[in-house]
Amino acid sequence: WRVERVAVGDLGASNTAGVRVARWAILDGGATAAAQLAPGARARLRLEPYDAQPQLESVFLSLDEPAARAGGELWFDVGLAGAS
Repeated sequence: WRVERVAVGDLGASNTAGVRVARWAILDGGATAAAQLAPGARARLRLEPYDAQPQLESVFLSLDEPAARAGGELWFDVGLAGAS
């Protein structure tokens, strides 16, 4: 994700120009609003470090773009909001 503004908190050592974010794509058998966002769409994210989410240890991550696999801290969007 490209970061336009950090409203609250600090992204720490992450590159504030762009961050890697894990989001739910399917919940309760259906696609989430987040999964249906078009590339380039704006969205308000509520991020926490992925490593601070022990319940996600067994979750499969789809990192299908080379840039997504390049490293850097991974964040988890704890909000389920769609585009804003």
